[in-house]
Amino acid sequence: MFAAQHAARALDVAPAVVTKQVADLEAHLGARLLNRTTPRMSLTEAGETYLEHARQILTDVEEAEAAASRSVKEL
Repeated sequence: MFAAQHAARALDVAPAVVTKQVADLEAHLGARLLNRTTPRMSLTEAGETYLEHARQILTDVEEAEAAASRSVKEL
């Protein structure tokens, strides 16, 4: 199964939606994030850097949410 199909299944959307969203993101960034070869996809260097930063942002958001929840519970 292709990566887009895995992502689509996890997100409960059609694979074409995932493909379009990735293409739109690449266009927005002006950078290719994925190397597309049959039958595999892999991250480009830009894709790896973007993923690393996105993961850090998600971690920061989770930490901010936890801190906010703790402060409300302490009141």
